[in-house]
Amino acid sequence: MKEELEKAKKRKEDLHVEIAAARIGRDESDERKELIERVTEIESALTNIKGELAEYKDCDPILIEAKEKAAEVAKQAANRWTDNIFCLQSFCSNKFTIEKSVFNKQFGISDDLDNLE
Repeated sequence: MKEELEKAKKRKEDLHVEIAAARIGRDESDERKELIERVTEIESALTNIKGELAEYKDCDPILIEAKEKAAEVAKQAANRWTDNIFCLQSFCSNKFTIEKSVFNKQFGISDDLDNLE
């Protein structure tokens, strides 16, 4: 406990020295006040710009490109499933002599089903 107390006292002294060193050059002056005001203004402007940027994030070219790629992947998947339906329809038509309209009616498929362009 005594060792810990001595370490804590030493740390306290070191911190006081660091605080004193940090206060050097931070004397209250007109120039320092102006600089602090300028920093505050810049931070405020930065906050406003970030808010404005958030309003336009939907127009981000990277985001738009990612959405276009996702839409293309979804389109390819839809066409793949449509092709699978056509293959199954053809198989059933050839194997069981089921007409296309009967197959579509049985499985609830509309007659205008086609691949996406």
